[in-house]
Amino acid sequence: MPNKNYLRGVVVERKAKEELEQRGYTVFRCAGSHGIFDLIAFSTKDIRLVQCKRTKNKNTNYKKEIEQIRNFKNYPYHDFPFHITLGEDNSKLNISIKKELWVWTDRKGFDICSIGN
Repeated sequence: MPNKNYLRGVVVERKAKEELEQRGYTVFRCAGSHGIFDLIAFSTKDIRLVQCKRTKNKNTNYKKEIEQIRNFKNYPYHDFPFHITLGEDNSKLNISIKKELWVWTDRKGFDICSIGN
């Protein structure tokens, strides 16, 4: 049986996934990947790479996680925004990649921190 902290984290990931879907994103949960990001959300305007955390105390420090997210290389898309060519007419979309830390504080909800490159 999974431990209590893991299960609490899964609940937060699902809440974040639901919120992104309500905003029009297609969202994939990276369950069991042990990678930096828990969710990958796609829209026609951007891609959001999301790390989810849950805390009881709003003053929790996430320096380690922020540093990992900041150091993540967006290979092969180092230059933003990048272009994706779609369809037979070779139309292009400008897509930006956003790296974010979503922290759920119990009884308060999400704080979303966008982390630059």
